[in-house]
Amino acid sequence: MPRLRLLAAAAALVSPALPASTASAERFVAVDAQNRLYAFDDSKPGDWKRSALRGLAAGERIVGIDVRPANRQLVAVTNQSRLYTVSRSKRKVTAIGAAALMPALAGSSFGFDFNPTVDRIRLVSGGGQNLRLQPDTGVVAATDQPLVYKAGDGGAGVPPAVLGSAYTNSVRAAMTTTLYGIDSARDTLVIQAPPNDGVLSTVGALGVNLAGPLGFDISARDGGAYVLARRAGLPRSRLFRLDLMTGRATQVGVVSRAPSLVALAALSAPKAR
Repeated sequence: MPRLRLLAAAAALVSPALPASTASAERFVAVDAQNRLYAFDDSKPGDWKRSALRGLAAGERIVGIDVRPANRQLVAVTNQSRLYTVSRSKRKVTAIGAAALMPALAGSSFGFDFNPTVDRIRLVSGGGQNLRLQPDTGVVAATDQPLVYKAGDGGAGVPPAVLGSAYTNSVRAAMTTTLYGIDSARDTLVIQAPPNDGVLSTVGALGVNLAGPLGFDISARDGGAYVLARRAGLPRSRLFRLDLMTGRATQVGVVSRAPSLVALAALSAPKAR
């Protein structure tokens, strides 16, 4: 019995930043407008732990966050067009590169996710901006074509407002992947393919009216898709599970007692093969 108690105490010390959860729960971090990280899981989204981050300039805010599949490092982008690595244990960010991205971010809400096949970041904005970012040097790798719905799609002719982006198969050295997005103007799930061409195709309606900004990510463990957003006209961010085949969103729970959250990253590692 003493040995068991010691092992339990050691396990508690290893992971102090997340609330207790079930073995099958998906773990997340989200961020608010004050650059505070919220750690929770989908079994009880309202049971979160919060920590403030150091290292950002006055007026600088995190607007996107994701886990890099190549090394499981948490990476963020800010409204000042800077990339940072995020240390949850040290509660600080460290700049990637010496200068801001060029071209700069255009807009106030963004989709931000790693393409696991090429180890590059896809960044899109609600205004149609479409960039590829280099995560080692903190520069723009390419300025791609603005987002637009393909001819014949239900959204054709409507300016898209993609505020969340997420790739499937988010594991190291993935061979294939698909880029999904959330168009908050139409409350729909879309596929962006080819990603560099910015061509959007509608998957289906979410079934809920969401208010941006929002967070969107796909689990590296089981491929589950999640959106974190407010329902229009209601306070508090809510966690939804998405059906990638239909676009339908199902509410998992409310991130109670927390302010509106602006970004989401799924933390659970891929299953061992």
